[in-house]
Amino acid sequence: MPPPSNFRLAPGVDGGMAGRRATSRVARGFAPSCAVPESPDHESAMPRMPRIPRLLTLACAAALLVADSAASPVRADELAERFPADVRAALEALPGAARPVELRASPGGALYALLPNGAELIVQEKRNAPVVSVQAWVRTGAIHEQEWMGAGLSHYCEHLLFKGTTKRPTGQLDQDIRGGGGDNNAYTNSERTVYHATTAASSFATAFDAIADMVANSTFPPEEVKKEHGVVRKELERASDDPDRALYDTFEATVYQVHPYRVPVLGYLDRFDRVTREEVYAYYKRRYSPSNTVFIAVGDFAAADALTFMAKTVAPWKRTSVPPALVPSEPEQIAPREVAISHHLAKVPKLILGFPTVSARDPDLYALDVLASVLGSGRSSRLYQTVKDQQKLVLDVAAFNYTPTYPGYFGVSATAEAANLEAARAAILAVLEDARRRAPDAAELARVKREIASSRVFNLMTAEGIAEQLGQDWLTTGDLDFARLYAERIQSVTPEQVLAVARKYLDPMKLNVALLTAAPPAGAASSAEPTTSLAPPATTSEAASASQASELEALRALPEVRDASARTLAGTTVFELTLASGLRVVVREDASIPVVHGAIASLGGQRSEPADQAGAGNLVAHMLDRGSAAFTKAELAAQVEGLGADLSPFGGRNTVGLQFRCLKDDLPKLLGLAAESFLRPAFPVEELDGLRREVLAQIDEQEENLASLDLKLLRSLVFGAHPYSRPVLGTKESVLAITGASLSDLHRAWVRPESSVVSFSGDVRASDAVRLVLDTFKSFPLSTSTAQSPAPIEPIDAPRAEAKAVPGLTGAALALGFQGVKLGDADREVLDLTDRLLSGLGGRLYEVLREQLGIAYQAFARNDSQVDGGFFTFFIQTDPQNVERAKQVFASEIERLKKQPVPAKELEAIKKYFAGTEAIALQEQGGVALNMGLSVLYGQGIENVFTRHEKIEKITPQDIQAAARKYFVMDRSAVAVVKP
Repeated sequence: MPPPSNFRLAPGVDGGMAGRRATSRVARGFAPSCAVPESPDHESAMPRMPRIPRLLTLACAAALLVADSAASPVRADELAERFPADVRAALEALPGAARPVELRASPGGALYALLPNGAELIVQEKRNAPVVSVQAWVRTGAIHEQEWMGAGLSHYCEHLLFKGTTKRPTGQLDQDIRGGGGDNNAYTNSERTVYHATTAASSFATAFDAIADMVANSTFPPEEVKKEHGVVRKELERASDDPDRALYDTFEATVYQVHPYRVPVLGYLDRFDRVTREEVYAYYKRRYSPSNTVFIAVGDFAAADALTFMAKTVAPWKRTSVPPALVPSEPEQIAPREVAISHHLAKVPKLILGFPTVSARDPDLYALDVLASVLGSGRSSRLYQTVKDQQKLVLDVAAFNYTPTYPGYFGVSATAEAANLEAARAAILAVLEDARRRAPDAAELARVKREIASSRVFNLMTAEGIAEQLGQDWLTTGDLDFARLYAERIQSVTPEQVLAVARKYLDPMKLNVALLTAAPPAGAASSAEPTTSLAPPATTSEAASASQASELEALRALPEVRDASARTLAGTTVFELTLASGLRVVVREDASIPVVHGAIASLGGQRSEPADQAGAGNLVAHMLDRGSAAFTKAELAAQVEGLGADLSPFGGRNTVGLQFRCLKDDLPKLLGLAAESFLRPAFPVEELDGLRREVLAQIDEQEENLASLDLKLLRSLVFGAHPYSRPVLGTKESVLAITGASLSDLHRAWVRPESSVVSFSGDVRASDAVRLVLDTFKSFPLSTSTAQSPAPIEPIDAPRAEAKAVPGLTGAALALGFQGVKLGDADREVLDLTDRLLSGLGGRLYEVLREQLGIAYQAFARNDSQVDGGFFTFFIQTDPQNVERAKQVFASEIERLKKQPVPAKELEAIKKYFAGTEAIALQEQGGVALNMGLSVLYGQGIENVFTRHEKIEKITPQDIQAAARKYFVMDRSAVAVVKP
């Protein structure tokens, strides 16, 4: 459905479904540069949980690259003339095969070179941090697979290119890049495959050589092809258990009857099962050619040095003929289409409706993008105001305009309770019909244009972000300066143009609808009264109750079990046990799919690390999967990946641990691997050195992020001497000083049975899970040392303030903070609700700072509750001259909270939004497993994971007033400012 609230994809090229159409070799977490690097209960400084690869839209790019003054398109000869003389001279001195045959320079600073073999090179200097991003964009995706259509060969190739080249054996590619303090990954979508690495600037040559080598010289070792076939096959199986993916696949197969956009990037399982090594290798040799590839580098280097090295590295790759892929045109739609599906994991009904539109190169793109924003971007949009706020028919609604290389579609997505689904669809269609009769008024048009123009350059603070945008612009439009021109054209869109495209494309005869509903339980009779509760109804049958009671009795009879209880939460049975050793076990039984998610966690992390070892908690956590007494990092990875499973470390302010996921039959083996990693890490010197380089690069990357800089400063003011005042990553000095011996000492102190938990959610019976834990953790080492507990957080007794000047900044950030509450405090939910009231599109801060005053690029409030105490933040990213004005707005909004009760309608809307997000979160079993374990460790109780919406529902306007008066006291505040 719509992207997370902290990262809204603007409507435009590769917006809407673009992220859904991509799949990556290794799923890793990411936080966009605009997101706050905090989470309520804990945070992982090096997240590696599944994510959708980032595909910035051209509309988003325009918002980020918009120039302060108008610009006109530049002729090709002018682009060549602008090429820097020193760089030109360096390239002209190269030998013939490496000497470019064409040079261009974009007004934005990107340099382009075309080599004799057809390879294209794009570079841009970014000198504010010692980081580089290198990427290879290959013009091949799911739509190019021809006779292998539906086999998923583009995605399969993406996996196999990491498995060895003519000069690098299997595993060496990753080692070369990561050994230089870098990270690498890849993704595939319908139109391209992209390989990327971000690393320390000093490792640029190694990283680029590795990326170029894998693209040009991969060998597809037969044993690796066979192994990776099993990995991808399990990825396809897991994809079938994703309700959202099923809905989007259905929608696109409805919109596209002929065009290969209808084919999923992963392909179809039955077709993929028949793929041979010869077929996938033949596809690689056909599609991977220098003339089909664009190499991009952005970062801390001299452009002349980078381009000459890239040219010399790529020049030996011999040009081959790339046969054109015949992509059939989609016939004109002449009648409406509708498909309804159910899914065994779907809890909340969803719908997508859409209409065929245009490609990225069509002039109607700009008016369609404006129409999408007017109708469905934020709480000021027509759909949100009408269907959500006034009629209260949906939990969420958004509009988007997806315009890829071939014609795309205009769409609306919504989440609704079952009883409201049909009414919601009718209401959405009524708003769209109204858009065909009523042009946007001046206020609506100004809002959309201001939204784009005020964003400026904040999000392109990282080398990786700039590189991605350059690739997106070049491959989709052939114009490195397109984003800037896009912004200019958006500003010229008129109400009449918006009305015209609405009438042209929102044609009822070309409507496509896809509905997703929950599948009824097997054998269940249909009910005339659809359920509208947050969670599935609890099982109340006598048989189920008897089974639960019998299982609980059997568990209590085990001599190794000290205590056991069971309850029904969110329609499933949850068991909680304490073993004789003190180790706690939590199991949520859910047999809907044969998959088990779990977590192993211990109290520790930042709050328990010595002051002179800042960052040690993060290092302990991320050494857990880098070698033990029984296996090396590579051996562990081979076993986990061979199962098609996931095993990922996490560490934050209060805990260290591992998360895991596997098919139910693989649980014994995976849990054994996880336990060995968790209980007996070896902290090998070479692995610690590699991790240390990665962390140092991450610290550098955080310095690129204006929000991170400001919130880091605010933390030091709010928390004083408490460990929470420090960055989870630590400092460069502390990270360099930490030894393997000190990490081992901390591990022994933290990882003790009485301070640890093992949690499961999925297709496993509690009795089986407990027996597995008893067997797997029977050698849990006992330690006489204990975790260090910090002194209490000292209250702020007088205002604190600090400003930091950063050379080269164009914007500024202001954070106003107040000490908040602990995780179990009764006011936590009140402050969480206040957070939602103030934040997000349409939140109070957004309405004043962005809508009314137009001075905010980003503004939000955030409640961050932790074990020892939290803080509440008001944050804005703005221009330096607006910092004092923003401060006044924050103070004014605080006074408003204290003096004026929140109107009932506004409070009800926020509560419903909160309830909807909680319901959606309960579908993510990995998050449920982790949060159950953390709730036990933090003393909150398992119920907290499933019933927070009930606490929220009871909150009154008077509760919010009381909390504001209690916590938002200006005489006990902290103010942090980062500016030029």
